[in-house]
Amino acid sequence: MFKKSILVLALACFSLSAYSATRDDWGSEFGIVLGPKLNVKNSSNQFTIGIMGGGKYIKYGISYARATFMGVKVNGFRPYIGIEIPFGFDIASESELLIGPMFDLGPAFAFGGGQKMIDVMQIGYGMFVKFYFSETFGVGLTPVHFTNSFATYSTGGVGFQKQTTMTYDLLFSFLMRW
Repeated sequence: MFKKSILVLALACFSLSAYSATRDDWGSEFGIVLGPKLNVKNSSNQFTIGIMGGGKYIKYGISYARATFMGVKVNGFRPYIGIEIPFGFDIASESELLIGPMFDLGPAFAFGGGQKMIDVMQIGYGMFVKFYFSETFGVGLTPVHFTNSFATYSTGGVGFQKQTTMTYDLLFSFLMRW
């Protein structure tokens, strides 16, 4: 299953690269995002992989995370919308460095141990760094990014919990734009 997912993502990147090579301007961006989410408060360490895309400022994405929490394997999905405010620096004729603040929000859904959990709203904030080797291909890093959750609903008799969780997200990205 994981190999098929990587193959589909690689094919999508190749297709977008071929399409983006024909465009002179860019208004859209697509990225594969992966990296660890480390526990800061009342959470668990996770590894995340996902995709994101959108325009220059507004991004949409979905991520998948797998964690082991108190001996139970938990699979989680998080659709989100994000805002990035890029400040660009031209390094060479085709290279570009983008740095700026980012904010994202969206619910999270997790399944594990016979229970279903919904984080009503997760709010993320931090800073991104992106380096484009050419006009269309680049890599990214979020050296500072935290995700907070304030309320969770769980099935299995637990119900609604007002509990604050926080993770530190160190995410790496492979980026395409067109």
